[in-house]
Order: sequence, then structure tokens, then C-alpha cells
Amino acid sequence: MLEPTNLLLLACALIYGLIGEPREALILLVFVAAISLLDGLQQRRSQRALAELARLSAPRARVRRDGVDLELPAEQLRLGDHLRLEEGDRIAADARLLEGVGLWLDESLLTGESLPVARQRPGEPLLAGSLVVSGRGWAEVRAIGEASELGRLGRSLSQVEAPPTRLQRQTRRLTARLTLLALALCTLLALLQGGLSGQWSDALLAALALVVLQAGLGALTVTELLRFDVVTAHLGTALAFLALLVAIAAGLTPQQASGTAAGLAGWALLAAIARGERLPLGPGDVVLSNDPYNGGTHLPDITAITPVFAPGDGGSAPPVLFVASRGHHADVGGISPGSMPAFSRTIAEEGLLLDNVPFVQAGRWDEPAWRQSLAAGPWPVRNPDQLLAD
Repeated sequence: MLEPTNLLLLACALIYGLIGEPREALILLVFVAAISLLDGLQQRRSQRALAELARLSAPRARVRRDGVDLELPAEQLRLGDHLRLEEGDRIAADARLLEGVGLWLDESLLTGESLPVARQRPGEPLLAGSLVVSGRGWAEVRAIGEASELGRLGRSLSQVEAPPTRLQRQTRRLTARLTLLALALCTLLALLQGGLSGQWSDALLAALALVVLQAGLGALTVTELLRFDVVTAHLGTALAFLALLVAIAAGLTPQQASGTAAGLAGWALLAAIARGERLPLGPGDVVLSNDPYNGGTHLPDITAITPVFAPGDGGSAPPVLFVASRGHHADVGGISPGSMPAFSRTIAEEGLLLDNVPFVQAGRWDEPAWRQSLAAGPWPVRNPDQLLAD
């Protein structure tokens, strides 16, 4: 309700009412109410979808209780239950290992360690949220729910208020500037028309109509600014704002849309092509990116960006969409495997930096050149075969 566009429409409705135009004021109020209602319904629908997704993705555990084998959701576990662990299982509670054969666990959800760890000796602790990478075993439940390490971590995180992201701050700043620009233009229109015609009431109504039009075409305003290179100095911010608008139009809330990092990588790639920093994309091309400054998260998360063209255009027109495939890699070079080594001081010490680098061109992959690139530098990739296979 407190969005700048709604406040602008409310101000227009108030002015219409003060100058004796109750019909127009009522129409604007109906629009504001409808927009607020739709926004509330959209957020409620999104919250229900997320809650259902969380329910479906909640781990289920195969347990032996009083000699009976059961499959239960995590919230129905009891202390002393015996958990059956097999490859692919997500451990649903803190437990103590009873027996294990070739048991390796991925504990990155809690510890951040990208490589699996072995759990073989009886009595070793197993943490809720860990993923069984290989092997099998049995474990006794020692802590459940908020009493587990994962529960305590979640409780502490729930008490932290996340500050607005950089994208949110820049979007608000851009919206505020566009609003001020619209108000300045409308004021100038009212002064010019009123001064030339002497019909100040009609001039004010024309200015208000322009305000409403500006509020309704905010996305188009940003598109036109990009087309005429008015915001070249802040192109990344503007592209992020456009990606945010597209995600919202697709049915996401602004909070969810701010996480579309893979989409921002595609927009950043188009911007680099427009500036002449990258060759135009064609059918059969694939580029790789993990640049944290250009839509990436951290270096082990490499995104393969594939352009998709409309049938029959032969690549002569820009791509109609991108397919972004992002995966985590155990080693991308750097002074140590994994993500963001504690003693790294530069991005090169963290690993291989890929800023929209061509990987496949016209369906052809130059494997020798890529192997040479992975082996170059002071901290090369330790296992090129594994990285390329991934």
C-alpha cells in the first residue's frame, strides 16, 4: 500500500476531490484498492505455494521403533528411534552412529565444507540436514526439532533481520528518481498550459492525467532509458531492475524476484554484447560464468548460459530467452579447494574466475584449449577431468 505508485495515485485522487472532480477521484481510489487487493492475494498465494513446497520437501525418515519398521516425517521422530541410513537420504535429526558401512556424509549445509566426510566408528555424531553421499548404516536419534544443531541454527537465524539488498536499495532509488522526474514534468506542464491559456483548472487536470500515465508506464520508461543509453553508467542496476519487473510479472513477489541471480547473469551477458565486449551469440553457443560481480554467487557455482532463439531466425535476432544451468563444483583452483578460502586476499586466490567465457561455439567444444586454461595460473584447477565432467 505504501509503494510510491500507490502514494502518487492517492495524491492525485485527493487533488481531484479538492478541485471538485469526485468521479475521477473515486476511479483512482478504486484502482488503488484493486492494486492493493491483488498484491495481497498474490503474496498470500505465493506464501501458500512456498508452505506446500516446504511440506513436500521436508525430509522423511525410515526408522525402527519397538521392532517395527516405519517411514515418518521428521516432526514425528522420537528420541531413541533407530534411523536407517542409505545413499541419498537426508538425516532428519541429530543422531549417534550405531553401525556404518562405507558411510560418507555431505555436511555442507551446516559446516560449509564442500567435500564429504567419513563416518565409520560407532558413537560418532551425525547432524540433522546432512546428506548420505554413499554407504549405509544405522543411527540412534539423540536430538530432534529445535534441540538439534540445525534447529538451533535456524532459531538464531530467525532472530536476524536482513538489511535491504543492494538491488532493493538501488530499485527504490531509481523509483524515487523517476517519481520526482514525473512530478517535475507534470508541474512544468501545468505551469506552461495554465500560463498560456489561463485555464488553470484544465492545466491541473492535464498534469494529473500525465502523472497517472507516468505511474502506469514505469517499466516502459526504464526500457526507453536503456534504449537511448541514458543510464549507461548504471547499466547493471537498470538491468537488475528490468529482471525484477519481469520476475514480478511472472508471478513472484518482489522478495522472491530479488533472488533471480541466474536471470541477471543473462542480462549482464546481453549488456556485455551490446558494449562490444563479447561476440554476439548464435545457435549452439554456450558461455560459462561464475563472476560474483556479474550475477554469480561464489566461484564454485558455475553457470552454463545457453541462448535460445526463435524458430527460423537462424540466430540473426537476439535470443528470446536463456537457459541457465548452475551447479556446485568441488574444486575450481585457488589456494585451497572449496569456497572462499579463509586466507585468500584476491579473487585469483579463490579460484578460476569466468566472466561469460565461451565454452561451446556453434556446437563445437575446444577441449585442448579449455584444459590448457584450467591448468594455467599460479593456482590451477587440481582435477580438470572432474570439473569438465561436471
